[in-house]
Amino acid sequence: MPDVMFKCFYVQLSSDDSLPSDPRTFIALPPPETAHHFLPMLSRAEGEIDAHTSIFDASKNDHYYNLGLDSASLISEMVARQERKRRG
Repeated sequence: MPDVMFKCFYVQLSSDDSLPSDPRTFIALPPPETAHHFLPMLSRAEGEIDAHTSIFDASKNDHYYNLGLDSASLISEMVARQERKRRG
C-alpha cells in the first residue's frame, strides 16, 4: 500500500565485541527487503526485556527524546502527504 508509511523503532543492545553474534534485540529482525522500515536504538540495558520495557523511560533510555522527535517528524510527514493527496 503506497499510501501507508510504516516505521518500527526497536532497541538493540550493545554487543560484547569478543563474542561474534547477531545483534541482541527484543524483536526478530526483518528480512533485508523490509529492513529499511526498522530503526534500531542502542540501549545500555542489561537484557532484551529490560531494554524493551524501558524504551519510553527517559531515565533509562538515552535516546528517549530522539525517539519522540523522530516520531513527531514521521507523523508530520504522514499528515503532510495526506494533505497533499487530498488537495490533489
